[in-house]
Amino acid sequence: MIPRMGGSSRLARRPLDLGPLPALWAVVALAVSMTGCASGGGGSGGSSGGGGGGTSSAEGGGGGTGGLGGGAGGLAGTGGGGSLAGAGGGSGGGGRAGAGGAAGRIGTGGNGGGAGATGAAGFGGAPAGGSGGGEGGAGAEATFTCNLVIGNSTTQQWFDGGFLTHAGIDPTRWELFWVAHHYIDSWADPTDSGWSTALDMSHACAKGSTAPDRVIFIVTYSPPYPPEATYETDTTKIVDNIKAKYAGVKRVELMTLVRSPGNVETACSSKANNEQSIPAAEDQGIAAVAASSTFAGLVFASPPFYVTTCSDFLTDEPQYTTAGATDIANVYGAYYAAHP
Repeated sequence: MIPRMGGSSRLARRPLDLGPLPALWAVVALAVSMTGCASGGGGSGGSSGGGGGGTSSAEGGGGGTGGLGGGAGGLAGTGGGGSLAGAGGGSGGGGRAGAGGAAGRIGTGGNGGGAGATGAAGFGGAPAGGSGGGEGGAGAEATFTCNLVIGNSTTQQWFDGGFLTHAGIDPTRWELFWVAHHYIDSWADPTDSGWSTALDMSHACAKGSTAPDRVIFIVTYSPPYPPEATYETDTTKIVDNIKAKYAGVKRVELMTLVRSPGNVETACSSKANNEQSIPAAEDQGIAAVAASSTFAGLVFASPPFYVTTCSDFLTDEPQYTTAGATDIANVYGAYYAAHP
């Protein structure tokens, strides 16, 4: 029995004769390049904010002041409207994350000011793209004082397997607590003992350890997987618990376990229910919670992450080999170095 560790489609057309349209496209491209500059052509706050966000290149521009944003979401601005997600960089094998423009801190007006497009390119085929842009003002780097990760034993494997020493990760801003064999049905209970778990290896943020401003929660469930409604209901309760327990939290990220290549259940194992892939219901439930107006500007769905090779997994299991834990630590390290 696998320990309950959690875990996860044209008709041929005749080509159009575009005639002399290339010249028109050149004009359009010029216009786009002029509006999508690295700093974002933003307006400066106000009640509506103006201008565009960053480019849609792999590296993405810094956010304009008050313009439509993308890339890594910033913090909520007072009176700001939700911005559009960043245009991601292309996926691929072993590519390193683009240096996408980080969204600004709290804005004082402006609709959807924020970051340029992030090109978090594919680690082991992981889809690219930044998380949804947040609201708010100028495109300053959104670095959180204390990042709390809540997960299970596989989370502990990568967190202690090299994540804190990855280039660009400030270990004084990260902490973790985890519970083995613990799933969202337990975490949904505000009185569950998991919420009082001690920090992993007593490692705490240098500042704000008991009041983290970003919480990254690992959504997990073991087979047989429940329907989407269960994921949505339990995860909603979990976010409510996080809000109640960490009143100063400014961002909650909902993340799944790392996935097999292509999220194919049998990609790395012939065994059914090996927990190396994420069920569609889990992704759908997370997306529904992140899209809820109740949590607007607070809750975001993390992008999916993938193993770099099947040998990262223990045979037929969701846990990692020692080398695999290091590989996954580098995957998460590269992402969060670009999204501090």
